[in-house]
Amino acid sequence: MPIRLWHQSVTPLQRDSDYAKALVRRAETVLQGQVSVETFGLPAENYDGNPPSSLLGNAFMNHRILGRFIDQAITAERQGYDGFVVGSFADPLLTELRAAVDIHVVSLLETSLLVGCTLGHKAAVITTAPNVVKMISRSINHYRLWERVSEVVSVDPPLL
Repeated sequence: MPIRLWHQSVTPLQRDSDYAKALVRRAETVLQGQVSVETFGLPAENYDGNPPSSLLGNAFMNHRILGRFIDQAITAERQGYDGFVVGSFADPLLTELRAAVDIHVVSLLETSLLVGCTLGHKAAVITTAPNVVKMISRSINHYRLWERVSEVVSVDPPLL
């Protein structure tokens, strides 16, 4: 039986969306049936019609919206998933998630930075949202990886 991963996105992801289908297709191609990935998003009403990145730079909204991640991780564990993937480069609540469950919890930013460290002396992070730069920077500081990161930048103009 393949390893089962719960991919939790911060976007209001519907399983039949093009993005969700692309994630699953890519996982199937790369992992060749050894791992099954199921995608989950947050309810669209969380964002009141705004792009997630426009709200998640605000500390209050970040905790209010992303607090659901912990409940989702607990649900994933109870449903027998082997791991929980945090589908956000801001790595929200990563420490809290790992404390809440006994399954593996991995994140996009931490994993990308650690892989980047194995491939070269420095890595850089480019985001599509200026609000997220501060959150990413805090995470890099938490991981003590600043000496391995050249910079964190947002594309200009932002893609919101």
